Amino acid sequence: RVERRVQRGAALRDAATASDRAAVAEAAAELYVLDGQGEKALRALLDLDRAAAVAPSVLVDLVASNELFDVVSNDVARLVRVSREAAGELLSQHENAFPLDDV
Repeated sequence: RVERRVQRGAALRDAATASDRAAVAEAAAELYVLDGQGEKALRALLDLDRAAAVAPSVLVDLVASNELFDVVSNDVARLVRVSREAAGELLSQHENAFPLDDV
C-alpha cells in the first residue's frame, strides 16, 4: 500500500515545482516512517535536489529518531549534496555514530 502511494507521489513530483517536490517527498517519508521503513524515508528525502530539499531539521530528526546513522555514514556525500547544514549538524551532534575512518 505504501509503495503505491509513494509511486503516485513520484509521478506528481516529476511535474511539480521544487517546493511541491519537497512536500511530496516529505509526505512519502512520513508514510515510510509510519510503515516502519525509516531507510526508505531517508532515501526519499535524499533523492531531492538542493533546490527542493526539505528543512535540515527534518533530515536530522529522521536520522536520529530512526537511528539511521549507518545509512548516512555510507552515503555522506549525498546528504551533503542535499543539505550541508543537516550533514554538519548530524556529524557534530552524533560524532560517536560517525567514526572518522568510516566517513
